[in-house]
Amino acid sequence: MDRSKQTIFIFGGSLGAQSINSVVAQALPELLSRNLNIVHGVGRANTLPNAVPGYFPLSYISNMADIYLASDLVISRGGAVTCAELDAANKYALIVPLPIGNGEQVANAGDLIAKGSAKICLNSEFSAPWLISNIDELLRNAQNWNENNVPELMKPAAEVIGRIVLKNLSGSN
Repeated sequence: MDRSKQTIFIFGGSLGAQSINSVVAQALPELLSRNLNIVHGVGRANTLPNAVPGYFPLSYISNMADIYLASDLVISRGGAVTCAELDAANKYALIVPLPIGNGEQVANAGDLIAKGSAKICLNSEFSAPWLISNIDELLRNAQNWNENNVPELMKPAAEVIGRIVLKNLSGSN
């Protein structure tokens, strides 16, 4: 995996999210044409797509902290634990809240949105065309966040961990 490319980590939880997986599948050719790395947690219950250069699908992710550190942008659901992890990792994210329940995933993302480290896109609006038309802005927002809000002493460690994680994902030595 080329660490000089921006890396997007996309997941819908340990079981995955069919709607997010579908959007990724449809948008993937365009995302890859923009010279990005895509790490995609599809969920244990879902069929694992084929990996292609720049696209790294995973059934399950046991090293979430490392993947967060290796990522420039995270796209995920807005569960309470996920939002707490994003906050602890100080990562910029697009939250696509689960469309069921009483709106708790929107509420969970509230603090992240208030501090400027997240944007929300309702599941009903999240589509391949939406993602493609908004990805440049999301990546700019993430880059600005990472440059201005990640303490300088964390950046070297994040870079080293990022290289190790992404090297392991690509299977290179």
